[in-house]
Amino acid sequence: DAMGRGMRAGLTCAIALAATRAARRDGQGLYAMARAADQAIIGQFKDVRFVTALLAELDLDTGQLRYVNAGHPPGLVLRRGKVVRTLGSGRRMPLGVDDPSINVAEERLEPGDNLLLYTDGITEARAPDGDLFGVDRLVDLTERHAVEGLPAPEKLRRLAHSVVAHQAGS
Repeated sequence: DAMGRGMRAGLTCAIALAATRAARRDGQGLYAMARAADQAIIGQFKDVRFVTALLAELDLDTGQLRYVNAGHPPGLVLRRGKVVRTLGSGRRMPLGVDDPSINVAEERLEPGDNLLLYTDGITEARAPDGDLFGVDRLVDLTERHAVEGLPAPEKLRRLAHSVVAHQAGS
């Protein structure tokens, strides 16, 4: 999620994605991926630019999740349709800010757990009266959709429609 809007933000995001993907394809871990993005953004641009991100690796056999949160909203773990945990560890500065003190966090997921990863564009969406969409509304909708047993694409579609309706004041 790049700082700002338009071409500048899109280009910064593309640079960060390319750097993290290249590091991943070279077999590098989360620390190296984050540092590669830092170096690419800092090396490419003379002004201050950054990208928030949640970089993660999930071992599907063990349920071991390793992650680094670079200034992004924390992910949420859902178990049996309820949010049971916030992924609040592994924090560092956004990508593009030289931060060598990367802390890789770990979390063990159980079979059937779901992760909800989102951008601040969801929680900071404003209604015409200024009311924010917020994390509480996001969690409520996510839990209701989970109880209904909806597939992930339908959950996302409904969530997107809820954010648009909130912004329109309906």
